[in-house]
Formats: sequence, C-alpha cells, structure tokens
Amino acid sequence: MGTEGDHGGAAGSVTDDDASASQQVGLLRGEDVRRKCCGAKLETTHALVVTCVSGIGLLTDLFDFNVINIAKLLLQELYGDMTAYQEGMLTGAALIGAVIGQFCFGYVADIIGRRTTFLASALLTLIGALGSACSFPITEDKGSIYTMLIIWRFVMGVGIGGEYPLSAANTAEGVDHKSSGQSLAAVYSMQGVGKMLAPLMFVILLGCGASYELAWRLGFGAGAVLSGIGLVLRSKELKETEDFEEVQARRMQQRLANPEASEDGPGKLSSAWLIPLAGTAVSWFLYDVVDYGLGLYSGDILGADDDPFDAAAAVLAVNAIALPAFFLGIYLVRDDVLGRRDSQVVGFTGMMVIFVILVITEGSVWKETGSGAGRELKFPHGFSYWVFLMLYTTQLVFDASGPGMSTYVIPGEIFPTRMRGTCHGISAASGKIGAVVGSFGFPAMRELTGLGSVMLLNAVVTGVAMFLTFLLTPAYTSTEVGLLKEVARDGGDEAAVVLLYKGPMIREDLRRDGQDAGPATTTSSWMKDCSRRLFMYASPMRVAQAPAEDYVTNVIANELRDSRL
Repeated sequence: MGTEGDHGGAAGSVTDDDASASQQVGLLRGEDVRRKCCGAKLETTHALVVTCVSGIGLLTDLFDFNVINIAKLLLQELYGDMTAYQEGMLTGAALIGAVIGQFCFGYVADIIGRRTTFLASALLTLIGALGSACSFPITEDKGSIYTMLIIWRFVMGVGIGGEYPLSAANTAEGVDHKSSGQSLAAVYSMQGVGKMLAPLMFVILLGCGASYELAWRLGFGAGAVLSGIGLVLRSKELKETEDFEEVQARRMQQRLANPEASEDGPGKLSSAWLIPLAGTAVSWFLYDVVDYGLGLYSGDILGADDDPFDAAAAVLAVNAIALPAFFLGIYLVRDDVLGRRDSQVVGFTGMMVIFVILVITEGSVWKETGSGAGRELKFPHGFSYWVFLMLYTTQLVFDASGPGMSTYVIPGEIFPTRMRGTCHGISAASGKIGAVVGSFGFPAMRELTGLGSVMLLNAVVTGVAMFLTFLLTPAYTSTEVGLLKEVARDGGDEAAVVLLYKGPMIREDLRRDGQDAGPATTTSSWMKDCSRRLFMYASPMRVAQAPAEDYVTNVIANELRDSRL
C-alpha cells in the first residue's frame, strides 16, 4: 500500500507538473500570439503612415496640375486672351519641370537617400504653388502675368516631378512585399482625390460669389497649403528606409574591401534591365499622351460656353464619378484578381474600345461646329450630352483602375533598391514627356482637324500601348517581389530579370511536376499561365542564359520547400 501510495503520490506529482507545464506552454503560446498580434498591428500602422505620407504628395500634385484647368478660364476673363504659345506653356510648364524633377530627384534619391530628397521635393512644390498664387503683371501689359505664372509653375513642376519616384520608392521599401502592390496602388489613388478637389474648390468659391481674382489665387494657394501639410508630416514621420540603409552599408563595405573597385551604384544600369525599363517607360509615355492630352483640357471639352463655373461643375462631376475607379485599382492589382500587368492590359483595351465608340458616334451623339480655334462641342439630342458624358467617364474608369495605377506601381516594385529611384524616375519622366506631347499636341490637332481625329489617334495610341505592355512588361506577383532582393544580391541582375518574367511560370511548372507549389496564386490561373507563355514566345525575354534560369528555379524550389516546413 505504501508503495502504491508512493507511486500514487509520484503519479499525482507528475500530473501536477504536467498541468503546470501545460499552463506555462499555454501562457508562452498566448504571449507569442499577443506579440504577433501587436507586431501585426504595428506593421499595419507603419504601412498606413508610409502610405499617407507618400499619398499626400500625389494628392497635392494632381490638385496643382488640375487647378490650371479652370484657373486659365478665370485668368483670361481678367487679363485677356492668351496667345497659343502662352496657353501651351501655362499648361505645359509644370509638365516640363516635372520631367526634370523626375530625372534628378530619382537619381539623387539613390545616392543620398529617400528622406532628404522627399523633403526637398515638397519644399519646391510649396514655393512654386505659393509663387503662382502671388503672381502679378510685370509690365503695363496685364497679359505679362502669364509669364510670371509660367515661371512659378515650372518651379512647382520640378517639385512635383520628384514626388513620383520618391513616393514609390518610400512606399515599396517601407511595407511588406505581400502588400507592396496594394500600398502603391493606394498611394496612387490619392491622385483621384486631388483631381476632384481642384474643380470642387472652384465650384464652392464661384458658387459662393467669390470674385474671379480671389478664386484663382485661392486655387493656387490651396496647393501651397497642401504642400506645407505634406512637408510637416514628412519631417515628423518619415525615416530613411531600411532597404536603402542596407544598400548604403553594402556600398561602404565594398569601398573598404576594395577602394579601387567600381561601385554598383545608381549609374550602373546593366543591360539586363533595359527590357523592363523599356516596358515601364514606353507604356507610361503612351498613357500620358492620352491622359494629359485630354485631362488638362477636360474643361474645354466638357465646359458650357467657356463659363468657368459650368466648366468646373462638369469636370467635378466626371472626376467624382471616376473617383471610385482609383480605389478599384487597389483591388484589381491583387495577385488573385488581375495583377499588375493584366490590369494595365485590360485598362488600355477598355480605353481603346471607348475611343473607337466615340469616333463612331460623331454626328449622332456629338459633333463640332465652327473651325480652327472657334470649334465648339455640340449635342444634337437632349440625351446626347449624357451619353457622351457616360462614355467619357467610362474611359476614365478604365484609365484610373488600369494603366493610370499600374504605370506607377510596376516600376516601383520590379527594380532593385540601388536603382529603384533612378528607374522609376526615368519611367515617370518618359510619361511626362508624353504629357507634354499630349498637352501641346491636343489643342493644335483639334484646331486643325477636330476632336474626332483626336479620339481616333487616342484609340491607336492605347491599342499600341496594350500590345507593348503585353510584349515588354513582366507578369510578376508579390512572391517574385519578395524574392527580388535576394536574387538580385546573390544571383545578379540577369537572374533578377528572369525571376520577374519567368518566375510565375517556373512556379507553375514545379507545381505540375509534383513539388507542391501550393494553390494557384491567381484566379483563372490557367488563363494567366497561357498568356504568360504566349507572351514569352513573342517577348525579347524568351531567351535567357541557362545558369540564370537554373539559379532562379533553385531559389523558387527552396522557397516552396521552406514554406511547407
């Protein structure tokens, strides 16, 4: 009995110890869960801060770009008609400045960092917008005010240009790779808010009886206020990205190890990246030819008899209806929906179809009267205006949720950290060169041949852009973005490019070969896989050196194996 009692006591002791251990394990697991939850909350909060700090810049930029839509109507009422040169330069000065800003700020950001250049960009935008609001005639000729405005809007444009590569680099490097595409799309969506705020402000001011003088000055001044808010937020919340600091540390190690060796810096754009860069730059160029060619003159297209209030109300209505499309892009960019490249292809295709319909319906739904600079848009039936407005707005929906979003997102993700600012800046600058072409060419072409020929040209441009997107742009996913840093660092540039273009197909092949690549990463994955393979047959990327492809295959296989452990 004693033995039994001893055994029973021992058993009881073991039971108590087990219970205590189980409680400790449970507490530890609970602590792990708590830490993970707190970590997830902190990560989410950080991602929101990064997105907001970057997004307010693009909101301000599109506000500043679109203020001129209505402001120029007010200015002509006060200071006389502009010459064709003045009108073109007033619209295009900010775009020309943006080209310079995108090239310069993107390159400099890869040398000295994102934070410093981000603050400088916001400061320039603030100075340019404030100078525009305070402009006055510099001679007895009242029209000389246009010269002052052109100068200040150029300065503002340089600052605006810097926002594009800097906001993209800061966002892509500041959030987890799984959400980088959606975060970049969210930053881009702030452009939709900016496009709507510009005409909204004029509708409110003019509706409340504000004078034309006060209205245009407050319009430009509001841009300065928005830039000031962005500058304060960045100075308090913005820190240098860890990815850039890691690149800087690696550069320093290279200098110490071999001072005479050439650095692998932003100026070292290897030939392996020329095809991806061509894809992002050409697509953005063609997109902005259409987007800015129509967008900066939407007041002229939709306005009623050049009345500033009616024009502002019409532009506001269109931009407000199209606003949800900017946020729709955040959903479409997901890997399990359309993804980055396919969003761009679908968007360009939709725009092309709408432009073709607008060409076909000339005369039945809309028509132009007059000739030369006196052309006016007329609608032969009572419902015609609403049909035209619906078609025009539908085009904007395809625009905003498709190439408008993807041309910004893709170059922000696919290039390595060491050259991300430079390559995004080159891509964005190519876009703004297209914007200059569109903003100068649109009124000239309309004056010579009419709006119908402009719509036909836009259909051709979007069709070409759709084909080149399919040919040159990689159909990558968030998984490839997550592996890009490792592959670019250890496998070299060629392996990184192979990862972007062939990674999804390699993953699908491994799954089919029984290596359990997990569930399909996209809806209708077989269609996406077929499109990728058709793309590879036509693309310059169809040939790649075997070592690079073998390396990428091993990396993906290892990543899949690790994910199952």
